[in-house]
Amino acid sequence: MPGKCAASGLRRKRRGRLADVARARRQGYGLPLSLGRPRQSSGSGMATVDFLHISKNVLEAQKANAPVVALESTIITHGMPYPQNLGTARRVEAVVAANGALAATIGILDGRLVVGMNAEELERLAQDTAAFKATRRDLSAVIAKSQNAGTTVAATMAIAERAGIAIFATGGIGGVHRRAESTFDISADLIELSRTPVAGVCAGAK
Repeated sequence: MPGKCAASGLRRKRRGRLADVARARRQGYGLPLSLGRPRQSSGSGMATVDFLHISKNVLEAQKANAPVVALESTIITHGMPYPQNLGTARRVEAVVAANGALAATIGILDGRLVVGMNAEELERLAQDTAAFKATRRDLSAVIAKSQNAGTTVAATMAIAERAGIAIFATGGIGGVHRRAESTFDISADLIELSRTPVAGVCAGAK
């Protein structure tokens, strides 16, 4: 059956990614080895592989096998004005924490893919009115230009997978928009959900 074959393929991909993460954790890092050789940034408390930066809190939670939930950041950069955007981001993180997990908000600062933004980083992104809205296809350009950006569901999933995070939460995902037969307005979130082994918790498709 085609559906069973596709599901089997996703499970194999997921097992392979988890094996990468497990090997990385044994070396003291919470990220897949396929991204490159990890190195410890001096004094920053973060592990760095080229452009991927994972916070110390996330790394420690992963080492302890504690639950981590990734959060997207376009609600911060494009969802509402400052300071409401910052307040909302903090409340969402608090809800995750109240339910026994660590919230890892994902965003892009100066071309760095930040997994687990701290208070200062959240504040900076929330106040940046020029921040880009980045989906998966935009990541290389945003990195190359050292831009700041909020990550969509698709970009958040892609980054979360590479950071070894299996679950993300958001208000809603993009869908097939009305009059898509003429506009082809179909969200990249749907494509990402079909190929990236990260589970999404949300209210549904918009």
